[in-house]
Amino acid sequence: MSYSAKHIVAIFLCMALAFVLVGCESPKPQAVKTVTIPDGEIDPAVWGKAYPEEFELWKKTMDPVATRHSRYKTGMDGGAVSVDKLSEFPYMALLFNGWGFGVEYNEPRGHAYMIRDQVDIDASRIGAGGVCLSCKTPYAPALQKEMGVNYYKSPFKEVLGKIPEKNRELGVACIDCHDNKDLSLKISRGFTLLEAYKAMGTDPAKLTRQEMRSAVCGQCHVTYNIKKDLEGKSVGLYFPWQNSKFGAITIEDIIKQIRSDETIKEWKQSVTGYKMAFIRHPEYELWTNNSVHFKAGASCADCHMPYTIAGVHKVSDHRVMSPVQADMKACKQCHAEGPEWLRERVFAIQDRTVSIMIRAGYQTATVAKLLETTHKAQAEGKAI
Repeated sequence: MSYSAKHIVAIFLCMALAFVLVGCESPKPQAVKTVTIPDGEIDPAVWGKAYPEEFELWKKTMDPVATRHSRYKTGMDGGAVSVDKLSEFPYMALLFNGWGFGVEYNEPRGHAYMIRDQVDIDASRIGAGGVCLSCKTPYAPALQKEMGVNYYKSPFKEVLGKIPEKNRELGVACIDCHDNKDLSLKISRGFTLLEAYKAMGTDPAKLTRQEMRSAVCGQCHVTYNIKKDLEGKSVGLYFPWQNSKFGAITIEDIIKQIRSDETIKEWKQSVTGYKMAFIRHPEYELWTNNSVHFKAGASCADCHMPYTIAGVHKVSDHRVMSPVQADMKACKQCHAEGPEWLRERVFAIQDRTVSIMIRAGYQTATVAKLLETTHKAQAEGKAI
């Protein structure tokens, strides 16, 4: 082979080797393209571009659950549209006679249905006005800030109409619980929960992350009272925690506050004729008041949003639901017993609680009827 031929072959081999080496070289790492969530962004779909796993789990709050799991909380079992609590517990119809709860009172469904169920329910349930949206829509903080007292007193549908039509049926969203910059937990409803903490002398900035995993739920899963003016119009909203301390919000203290404030007597009980306030669903209060799991350091999210694997990521399950409906997965993180034992334990506690509630309910209804009889006799001039 001539020199020139050898030279050409050598050049060719070098080029081939270079091609192979370049072809086998690992691609240069690409910078991660982050998604910026604008301040004040409410649409969960925008947040979902940055956090797709959580977004997909959150959307599942509109899905029905199997009928075999729950015993009392059956609002979504088998895709049921609604479950009537007044038929399940008839004494409630008498005790709530005089306002919306006595007309229609249904078992709640998943977070996705918060606004939808409120719009569909009997109009007497939303008679208080725009204030009824305070725990139903992520637009509530902005509407309250923009409208002031008119947010509370304006007709419900008028305030609802100020929400963009696209998101008018949107229930709890990412912005309700998370900071858009780093996804850290935050309290979005300063006009309710932050004021309630302040009334107790609690600095929310000093809450631990674990405490915040319950506090964000405590923005809505609480009892509250609606302040009324002399004409019966709604003019404010607050949590009756003024006589309590963090970790010890007692029903007794709540009752004491309610009795001390004439402006929160929201309705007139038709059977007895008494103007009354109302204790709603004090879940955060009962949870933080010396409960076993609260003292053990657990949070609402530990039980209702347990960690799960989504793709390759470990995330909190944003399909918020009862552990009973999720095969006791959350409970098994700490309890060594099997799911069937745990479920029966829960049912035993629920059965005992509901039994006490039913007995108390019928006894209170009996007292209400006795008061009705007494008042009627007094009105007729009879000696009592």
